Amino acid sequence: MDIGATGADRASGTEVRDGAGKSRILVACFVLALCIPIQVYLGDLRLSFYRIVLLLLIFPAAVRFLVDKDIRWRAADGLILFHCLWMAAALVSNGAGIDSAGISIIETAGAWLLARVYVRDLAGFVSMVRVLFLCVILSIPFAFYEAVTGVPIVLEMLDKIATVLPNVPHEQRFGLDRAQVVFDHPILYGMFCSLAFALSIYVLGGPRSGATRLLRGAGVGVATFLSLSSGALVCLAVQGALMSYDYLLRAVRARWIIMLSGALILYAALEIASSRTVPELLIPVLALNPGTAWTRLAVNDAAVIDIMAQPWLGYGLNAWSPSTPVPTASIDNFWLVIAFRSGVPGILSLVLAVLASVWTLARAKGVSPAGNACRTALCISILAFCVAVLTVHLWNASYCIFVFMLACGLWIADVPPTVDERSATGDGPSPAARPATMYSRFDGTSPPVRYRRPLHDQ
Repeated sequence: MDIGATGADRASGTEVRDGAGKSRILVACFVLALCIPIQVYLGDLRLSFYRIVLLLLIFPAAVRFLVDKDIRWRAADGLILFHCLWMAAALVSNGAGIDSAGISIIETAGAWLLARVYVRDLAGFVSMVRVLFLCVILSIPFAFYEAVTGVPIVLEMLDKIATVLPNVPHEQRFGLDRAQVVFDHPILYGMFCSLAFALSIYVLGGPRSGATRLLRGAGVGVATFLSLSSGALVCLAVQGALMSYDYLLRAVRARWIIMLSGALILYAALEIASSRTVPELLIPVLALNPGTAWTRLAVNDAAVIDIMAQPWLGYGLNAWSPSTPVPTASIDNFWLVIAFRSGVPGILSLVLAVLASVWTLARAKGVSPAGNACRTALCISILAFCVAVLTVHLWNASYCIFVFMLACGLWIADVPPTVDERSATGDGPSPAARPATMYSRFDGTSPPVRYRRPLHDQ
């Protein structure tokens, strides 16, 4: 045995493990920072904890993204870069300050680069999901207390020692107050929690922990429900429907193509056969408050008219002055708000980035069964989130976690996972042993990963 080579290999392996451990810590700090409502002001510039994390990491992450040969440049990367620059130009051209444009770039490019650079393998992805899940579960007692008493206890406690987010006024539903816990609004708390639903079921735990997975999903469902937000509950419902479909048709390889084709045909048939549009048909079924939903629909129609009147650079951060009478001048549609602020190129580049990210994940080859499960969960979460934000707007922490999620799975396409799947996803045998019960959008036929024994055991 070449002792010199062995020592070098061992040192190299130690460096890799240390680097992976540091990356997981940085990602955990970012996810935890999203849940800290304390605000710090430098003059007129508001810095929350997650913004501080992004400010500290965006430049090291950008350098590593450019020099690391293991990180392949993807179409989604270019689209996000274009979106950042176009949004910044649109904000400045419409009177916003350089600081506003800079924060926009930091929240978008920073969250994207953090995910691309510091989530690079299966173990890192699972670690991120575990931290996200724990944040959701630990918020439940505070959310329940707030829902019953109407007192945002976390905000009130922290308000005694620091500047925190305000307790926003909102109506009760089902006799409960809508919990915002540590976010700007109950809607944003619900959207944050709903992101962990499919991820906690597919990613955490071994293949024999079915009951445990369901309990995790139920916990996420309880947290999401306490926000009493129809948008968050829609996100939860869409994920549940897609997961059920994936499980029931797991033996059909082309099930997702069949589903997408059927959805398009059904949509076209409803548009042709009904005197009302598909959104008008769905509103009475999906909305917790149909009156509010009808108002949003009227607002969306008016917003589209004004967006097309100034399609290139939009209106920036200026307040919307509707050209047609509407009940309210608040646009509760994430996609329309982006279009309003940055014009058609801004929203088009973001939508294409979402599609490119999902497409890159779907087309990745040579992925292990555990990697397939991560990919399926992430695609389901992203698609459900994109549907839900048709009814709500995202800002601050909720926007950053959305951008982060778009990029945090692209490692699957860069480098297939090579770590021990049992140690990364929980105890129990590899999912490859039971492909029939595996939650995956693919058929689970990837060859099992062969592992080399550690050098010190040889």
